[in-house]
Amino acid sequence: MMSMGPRPQNGKTQVAELQSVVETLIEREVYTSQISAKGKTISIEDVSKDIVDEGREFSRLAQFGAQVQVVGFAGRDNSTLPVPFSPAKYESVDFREGGPRWTVPAREALGMFVSRVAEFLDVRINSWASSGPNGNIYSPPPSVPTTVETNREDDTVVYCKGFFVSTQLAFGVSNPARNNITPGQYSFGIIKNGRPIFEPLLWSVPYHGNIRVRLP
Repeated sequence: MMSMGPRPQNGKTQVAELQSVVETLIEREVYTSQISAKGKTISIEDVSKDIVDEGREFSRLAQFGAQVQVVGFAGRDNSTLPVPFSPAKYESVDFREGGPRWTVPAREALGMFVSRVAEFLDVRINSWASSGPNGNIYSPPPSVPTTVETNREDDTVVYCKGFFVSTQLAFGVSNPARNNITPGQYSFGIIKNGRPIFEPLLWSVPYHGNIRVRLP
């Protein structure tokens, strides 16, 4: 597997702090536009609702002892990261063969969800810390130019946030497709036969170079 982006600059301590912040948002059902970690305050207004709503749903399912599907993604440093399916949406999403799938208790899926959110925000906070003044609040969150290549002309490119498997967000038409998206970890794919098909890879954005989607 290939590396999908730079290593986090502040290591596991920052991710652990972000995990604690995310857990608090979910437990207290707090919809907020910004969070602070490691002396930085950043905007999360574009993902706050997803974090609380999906986290709350995993928590609800855990109360009933439910099972949740997860898929293994390739992430930074060639690691394999389990990403839970959005409980209400997984039937409409497909993946190229090769992405392992398995089922876990919803409580375990919630922990995976929290970890992936923290890593998503770790990419964001590192990106903005290196490009803006210390302690600055970025609101609304700035987006960065991103380019995606596919195997064919005129593919409709879609993407989903790297902390849960969702239905598609429109990105653009190849080849290449270009758009501006906010920093974080994402999976990219295409529309095929009317359904979104994603590769089980997590890319860190900003990405220095073109993201390549190798779907048939």
